[in-house]
Amino acid sequence: MGTLFYISSAVAILATIMVITRHHPIHALLYLVVSFLAIAMVFIAIGAPFIGVLEVIVYAGAIMVLIHSKPEDVKDAVVYFMGIDEARFRRPIVPGDQLRLEVELLHKHRPLWRLKGQAKVDGKVAAEAEFLTMEVDASELGV
Repeated sequence: MGTLFYISSAVAILATIMVITRHHPIHALLYLVVSFLAIAMVFIAIGAPFIGVLEVIVYAGAIMVLIHSKPEDVKDAVVYFMGIDEARFRRPIVPGDQLRLEVELLHKHRPLWRLKGQAKVDGKVAAEAEFLTMEVDASELGV
């Protein structure tokens, strides 16, 4: 597992550098997804698969928020992770398992979104959580 840790760490660092240096937003987004997955692999490599899976579920939820928002609302939007509830690890996840992520919108009251995410292996829930996100205009942050 030590090799997986070092390879995943290197991929995460390189992908993050590519996110920062890309001028085309789609290319930057693809590198960002690679970075997220590599960081999840780091958690799995250090023996914390639940944290890695929860991270991927939350990122899938953030992408869902951006996709389901109006284009004019997300032009300069930043999605914040506000909290997590009801996080459960239902069954072990081992290297080689194929995860199917499902994220469902439970409640939307802009700028807050309550979502429920599940990671399934072979059709059975392996991990699940409810979480809260918030959309913020980047100009409000001084960015």
